[in-house]
Amino acid sequence: MKRITQLFITLGTFFLMTACGGGGSSDSYTANISVGPTSHVCKSEVTANLCLAGDCSQCQCLSGCPAAPGEAITLSCIFYDGIARVPSTGCTLATTPVRTLACSGTKLFVLDGQGYTRTDVLQGTSFNGLQPYELFGFKFNCGA
Repeated sequence: MKRITQLFITLGTFFLMTACGGGGSSDSYTANISVGPTSHVCKSEVTANLCLAGDCSQCQCLSGCPAAPGEAITLSCIFYDGIARVPSTGCTLATTPVRTLACSGTKLFVLDGQGYTRTDVLQGTSFNGLQPYELFGFKFNCGA
Protein backbone atom coordinates (compact mmCIF):
# COMPACT_ATOMS: atom_id res chain seq x y z
CA MET A 1 0.00 0.00 0.00
CA LYS A 2 2.88 2.32 0.85
CA ARG A 3 4.44 1.76 -2.59
CA ILE A 4 1.15 2.51 -4.36
CA THR A 5 0.81 5.76 -2.39
CA GLN A 6 4.38 6.75 -3.28
CA LEU A 7 3.70 5.93 -6.93
CA PHE A 8 0.58 8.13 -6.98
CA ILE A 9 2.45 10.98 -5.26
CA THR A 10 5.33 10.68 -7.72
CA LEU A 11 3.02 10.55 -10.75
CA GLY A 12 0.88 13.39 -9.38
CA THR A 13 3.96 15.57 -8.85
CA PHE A 14 5.25 14.74 -12.33
CA PHE A 15 1.94 15.64 -14.01
CA LEU A 16 1.58 18.80 -11.92
CA MET A 17 5.09 19.97 -12.82
CA THR A 18 4.55 19.15 -16.48
CA ALA A 19 1.24 21.03 -16.58
CA CYS A 20 2.77 24.06 -14.86
CA GLY A 21 5.89 24.14 -16.99
CA GLY A 22 8.20 23.20 -14.12
CA GLY A 23 10.70 20.46 -13.71
CA GLY A 24 14.01 21.59 -15.11
CA SER A 25 15.54 24.53 -16.83
CA SER A 26 13.66 26.46 -19.45
CA ASP A 27 15.27 28.02 -22.51
CA SER A 28 12.11 29.83 -23.52
CA TYR A 29 13.04 33.33 -22.26
CA THR A 30 12.41 36.00 -24.87
CA ALA A 31 12.19 39.75 -24.60
CA ASN A 32 11.18 42.11 -27.40
CA ILE A 33 13.05 45.39 -26.98
CA SER A 34 12.80 48.59 -28.99
CA VAL A 35 15.80 50.90 -28.89
CA GLY A 36 15.26 54.03 -30.95
CA PRO A 37 14.17 52.98 -34.44
CA THR A 38 15.25 49.34 -34.02
CA SER A 39 13.44 46.33 -32.55
CA HIS A 40 15.25 43.30 -31.17
CA VAL A 41 14.39 39.95 -29.62
CA CYS A 42 16.74 38.78 -26.87
CA LYS A 43 16.88 35.15 -25.76
CA SER A 44 18.20 35.68 -22.22
CA GLU A 45 17.75 38.14 -19.40
CA VAL A 46 21.46 39.01 -19.56
CA THR A 47 21.33 39.92 -23.27
CA ALA A 48 18.06 41.81 -22.74
CA ASN A 49 19.67 43.91 -20.01
CA LEU A 50 22.68 44.58 -22.25
CA CYS A 51 20.34 45.61 -25.06
CA LEU A 52 18.45 47.98 -22.77
CA ALA A 53 21.83 49.49 -21.90
CA GLY A 54 22.54 50.04 -25.62
CA ASP A 55 24.43 46.87 -26.68
CA CYS A 56 22.01 44.74 -28.71
CA SER A 57 24.73 42.84 -30.59
CA GLN A 58 23.81 39.56 -28.86
CA CYS A 59 20.11 39.87 -29.75
CA GLN A 60 18.38 39.22 -33.06
CA CYS A 61 17.40 42.39 -34.87
CA LEU A 62 13.80 42.36 -36.09
CA SER A 63 13.34 45.73 -37.78
CA GLY A 64 15.01 49.05 -38.43
CA CYS A 65 18.43 47.41 -38.40
CA PRO A 66 21.46 48.73 -40.24
CA ALA A 67 22.64 46.50 -43.04
CA ALA A 68 25.76 44.41 -42.79
CA PRO A 69 28.49 45.34 -45.31
CA GLY A 70 27.26 42.89 -47.99
CA GLU A 71 23.53 43.39 -47.42
CA ALA A 72 21.22 45.86 -49.10
CA ILE A 73 20.64 48.99 -47.04
CA THR A 74 17.03 49.06 -45.84
CA LEU A 75 17.18 51.33 -42.77
CA SER A 76 15.27 54.57 -43.34
CA CYS A 77 17.07 57.84 -42.67
CA ILE A 78 15.80 59.23 -39.39
CA PHE A 79 15.50 62.95 -38.80
CA TYR A 80 16.08 64.65 -35.45
CA ASP A 81 15.41 68.37 -35.27
CA GLY A 82 15.21 68.54 -39.08
CA ILE A 83 18.60 66.90 -39.69
CA ALA A 84 19.16 63.28 -40.70
CA ARG A 85 22.18 61.70 -39.06
CA VAL A 86 23.40 59.30 -41.73
CA PRO A 87 25.11 56.24 -40.24
CA SER A 88 28.22 54.80 -41.85
CA THR A 89 26.18 51.67 -42.57
CA GLY A 90 23.78 53.77 -44.63
CA CYS A 91 20.10 54.63 -44.87
CA THR A 92 17.45 55.23 -47.51
CA LEU A 93 15.60 58.47 -48.14
CA ALA A 94 11.96 58.12 -49.21
CA THR A 95 12.00 60.63 -52.07
CA THR A 96 11.19 60.26 -55.73
CA PRO A 97 13.45 58.65 -56.77
CA VAL A 98 14.41 56.84 -53.57
CA ARG A 99 17.99 57.67 -52.61
CA THR A 100 20.45 55.58 -50.63
CA LEU A 101 23.02 57.40 -48.49
CA ALA A 102 26.09 56.35 -46.52
CA CYS A 103 28.95 58.13 -44.80
CA SER A 104 32.64 57.46 -44.67
CA GLY A 105 34.07 59.72 -42.01
CA THR A 106 32.51 63.11 -42.69
CA LYS A 107 32.07 62.46 -46.42
CA LEU A 108 28.49 61.80 -47.56
CA PHE A 109 27.81 59.47 -50.49
CA VAL A 110 24.51 59.32 -52.38
CA LEU A 111 23.20 56.93 -54.99
CA ASP A 112 19.76 57.21 -56.63
CA GLY A 113 17.72 54.07 -56.14
CA GLN A 114 17.45 51.37 -53.50
CA GLY A 115 18.67 47.83 -52.87
CA TYR A 116 22.31 48.92 -52.77
CA THR A 117 25.02 47.77 -50.37
CA ARG A 118 27.30 50.21 -48.55
CA THR A 119 30.05 49.32 -51.03
CA ASP A 120 27.74 50.30 -53.91
CA VAL A 121 26.82 53.64 -52.33
CA LEU A 122 30.48 54.54 -51.71
CA GLN A 123 30.85 54.51 -55.51
CA GLY A 124 28.10 57.12 -55.87
CA THR A 125 28.20 60.92 -55.77
CA SER A 126 30.21 62.24 -52.83
CA PHE A 127 29.83 65.42 -50.82
CA ASN A 128 32.55 66.78 -48.59
CA GLY A 129 32.50 70.10 -46.80
CA LEU A 130 30.68 71.86 -44.03
CA GLN A 131 27.92 69.91 -42.36
CA PRO A 132 25.00 69.74 -42.42
CA TYR A 133 24.85 68.97 -46.12
CA GLU A 134 21.73 70.41 -47.75
CA LEU A 135 20.47 68.13 -50.51
CA PHE A 136 17.05 67.36 -51.99
CA GLY A 137 15.41 69.83 -49.59
CA PHE A 138 16.81 68.04 -46.51
CA LYS A 139 19.80 68.40 -44.18
CA PHE A 140 22.24 65.57 -43.45
CA ASN A 141 25.10 65.01 -41.00
CA CYS A 142 27.66 62.24 -41.06
CA GLY A 143 29.01 60.56 -38.00
CA ALA A 144 25.84 59.05 -36.54
